[in-house]
Amino acid sequence: MFHSSRTILNTALLLVVLLPYSSLAAQAPGYSTRSWQRVDTEHFLFLYPEELSEWTQSLAGRMEAVFDAVDSLVGYAPEDRVTVIVDDPSNVSNGAMYSGPLLFLWPTPPSPSSFTGENRGWPEIVAVHEFAHAAHLTRPSRNPLGRFLASLVPVPVTNIMRQAPRWLREGYATYVEGGVTGSGRPHGIWRPAVIRTWALEGQLPTYATLNGSGSYLGGSMAYLVGSAFLEWLIERESGDQQLLINLTRRLTARQQRSLNNAFAGVFGASPTELYGEFFVVATENALAVKNAVDEAGGVVEGSLFQRLSWSTGDPAVSPDGERLAVALRSRTRPSRLVVMSTAPDTLTDEQRQRRAAIYEADPEDVEPVSRRPLPQRALATLHAKNGRGYSKPAFLPDGDGILVVRSDVIENSRSRPDLFVWHWKTGTVKRITHGAAIREASPAPDGSCAVGIRCLNGRCDIVRVDLSSGAVTTLTGADIRRPYYHPRVSPDGRSIVSSVQHEGRWRLVRLDIDGSNERFIGPSDGATRFDAEFTGSGDSLVLTSTLGGIHNLEILDLESGQTNPLTRILSAALAPAPTPDGEVFFLALHSRGWDLRRIAVGENPATPIVFTAPSLSPAAARPAQSGTPLETTAVGRVRGYGLGPRYVVPLPLLDASVEGWSAGLTLRSTDPIGKLAWQIRAMHGSQSGWRGGAAEVLWRGFAPWVRLQGFFSEGPLATVPGTGAPASAGAWDDDYFGGSVSIEHRHTRIGSAHRIRAGGSVGRLNSTQNRSLGFAEYAIGLLQIRGNSRFTENVGLHLSAGRTGSFDWVRWRVSGSAGMRMNGLGVILSGQIAGTGAPRDSEEELTVGGTESVLFDPAITAFRMAMPALEVGALRGDQIQILRADLEAGLPFSTFFWTGDATGNLLGWYRVGGIEFNASLPEMPYLRLPGVRAQLGVARMFSDPNKGDWRAWARLSYRP
Repeated sequence: MFHSSRTILNTALLLVVLLPYSSLAAQAPGYSTRSWQRVDTEHFLFLYPEELSEWTQSLAGRMEAVFDAVDSLVGYAPEDRVTVIVDDPSNVSNGAMYSGPLLFLWPTPPSPSSFTGENRGWPEIVAVHEFAHAAHLTRPSRNPLGRFLASLVPVPVTNIMRQAPRWLREGYATYVEGGVTGSGRPHGIWRPAVIRTWALEGQLPTYATLNGSGSYLGGSMAYLVGSAFLEWLIERESGDQQLLINLTRRLTARQQRSLNNAFAGVFGASPTELYGEFFVVATENALAVKNAVDEAGGVVEGSLFQRLSWSTGDPAVSPDGERLAVALRSRTRPSRLVVMSTAPDTLTDEQRQRRAAIYEADPEDVEPVSRRPLPQRALATLHAKNGRGYSKPAFLPDGDGILVVRSDVIENSRSRPDLFVWHWKTGTVKRITHGAAIREASPAPDGSCAVGIRCLNGRCDIVRVDLSSGAVTTLTGADIRRPYYHPRVSPDGRSIVSSVQHEGRWRLVRLDIDGSNERFIGPSDGATRFDAEFTGSGDSLVLTSTLGGIHNLEILDLESGQTNPLTRILSAALAPAPTPDGEVFFLALHSRGWDLRRIAVGENPATPIVFTAPSLSPAAARPAQSGTPLETTAVGRVRGYGLGPRYVVPLPLLDASVEGWSAGLTLRSTDPIGKLAWQIRAMHGSQSGWRGGAAEVLWRGFAPWVRLQGFFSEGPLATVPGTGAPASAGAWDDDYFGGSVSIEHRHTRIGSAHRIRAGGSVGRLNSTQNRSLGFAEYAIGLLQIRGNSRFTENVGLHLSAGRTGSFDWVRWRVSGSAGMRMNGLGVILSGQIAGTGAPRDSEEELTVGGTESVLFDPAITAFRMAMPALEVGALRGDQIQILRADLEAGLPFSTFFWTGDATGNLLGWYRVGGIEFNASLPEMPYLRLPGVRAQLGVARMFSDPNKGDWRAWARLSYRP
């Protein structure tokens, strides 16, 4: 994966221990009603939406060459056909490999400011990286017992998946990425920038934190440092690439070995010991680069304007040069966009007086050294909306409005970035585009429109956005392997300057304002150049250049095409923001994030340029190589997706509570995108437990979704409270069989989710009575995120009507909850109220107790309100009220108090308190897994007739 490691091993472990969430859910392609297609090659099956046809088919034609190249380098390739899903759920650059094997590729290309932006083509580098995972991690164990145990897991898990630490998994795939393509992170400028900066600041990760940490870029170290460590090991052994193959063979051998044992058998020592040597070499080489910069005249980096941390956003300067807008981020809080003065802040008179009083009262006290500027006071702040921050600010010509970008949710829970205008003086935000995938924009001098980048379907085009109507017009369409980045309109409004990825590097181009007459500008010297901004005069640009092997700022004269260095920095400088009076604000990398610095143009020439020696890797860049040519081969005929390839997985069922117990099996089938899923369920157990079987089909090929179900069950569902004996009235004491059909529509937006269901059922109860009903349900969930606080509200409505035997009935139920979570602590208050017109003591009377059905749709038995600590029928009546409070303290379970009452209940409110583990895993069809829900709890009764009793329950069920 390109941003985080989520192997199938983690999924299997989560399924076993039933954790309440899975990070894999973020990778889900979603349920798309669009037209999907499929195309085959010898070793791959590609599945993709129709609009991604060109991107996918272009890659599919080179995928067999990827197969051969990775097989040659890794020494193994999967024996089974590899499924490749191409989809764009979040409009970001990413990829993932899951066991099966299955690759999931996101087509949006990365920018040059991204660690993955240095490549000879996004489709091939993401495919090489993820297929390297497949070749490396799916190699089967040669130990018979290990292979047998792996075969018992619903989702395949290999021994190497369990043995290899994250740094080895991601570092090896990154190593292969560079070896096959000759580009990527192993041959880029970003990897040495990070390693060099962290080494010089004494912050290189230890071996214990190499897998990941909570520090800035801690999760990226497995890729960057892990791949550099593997390269160093190979170079230490005279460049023998066979050694990494040998390591994998030892980890998958018949003779089971630990990682340390396998490592020592190949490299002569444990990875901990060898990493210590690598740590020293990386630091020595970083010091050598520093010495080279010192010999050239030292660091030229201007002055520190703000000491910041984490991933600071690109700054923007107002037209008058008096204001600066920048996105500030942190590890624990949503980002915020602030406007501040470009004049350094100073102490107020009140602060000076307070400080003077301190030292006057204690003359021996010592004043603090002030070596860093004071934090700038925010003139205005634009907070994130439900955790989604605003970024990419660009001042409008009037200085009052700022163009900003924020990602928003569109259909099927997918998200796209859109353009907004923030009037920072009044605080109002106006939306400009809707689902347009605009990543950034530069306003025209008259403020009527803006020129931006739109990334859709694997392309990043230059577009014009009308700021009054939001209309988007393509000015220059990009090629899949040639995306654009960071367009800027000239001060006279007659031309556009942008970066474009050309032949493996980013170059500057200039176009007329209508997108025509594209021509390269600047030298063709092998350097990448991006982030270009016009100076106030409009006759030159300030930009980021990688000339010499370090990200530095340059001045480019547009008439002559000549460049002059502006900075000579040891880490990385980018995102220049020039002021009208000849200064430039920019970002400078350090091990805690990005500082905001300023430098005057021509203040201190940063010549000569320092060219870092490749021999100083990993603190210096390794030159790009030609890599393995990936020749195009013919692919199979493009076909419709149909029902897709099918996965069938058996999974256990469990339901145990005070009412009884039952266990069973689910046989579940799905396709990789979840278009059609079916389950067959069978349960058997005690007389008072859920027993029977069901078959269910869920179709999501169009909206609304359609669900069909057939079922039968046996066993009484109601008991006499305190005795466990079947109730004389209202009991379903024989059998119930029938079927149901329902339709469902979901609508998700940022901060809200809606679900509407309607359906009906017919069946036969107790072999004597016909039962038919119709139902409708609506649910809404709301979310607000403010700083470290998270607020949720949920409301659900259920209405059903039907006929059972000789009587008709109507039933309604309203449920709701409100929750707050802050700093790991959470409180949830919830309640239900329900009523019915069914006869007293009838089968349709409202009851409380037991668990929710695992066999059929709970809407069919909505008269039953689950409470697993109570017998079914502990509360009965024509109206029921329930209240519950949960306290969460950052643990996988909650402490709860429950109370309920029913009309006609002479004992008053029934009270229960206990501890419950209530976990859910979202459905992941590409991993063959349904939605999983698990409950495990224990509670004490505080009301008669069972006061003082302790009750326990356990439940494991699935959604298709």
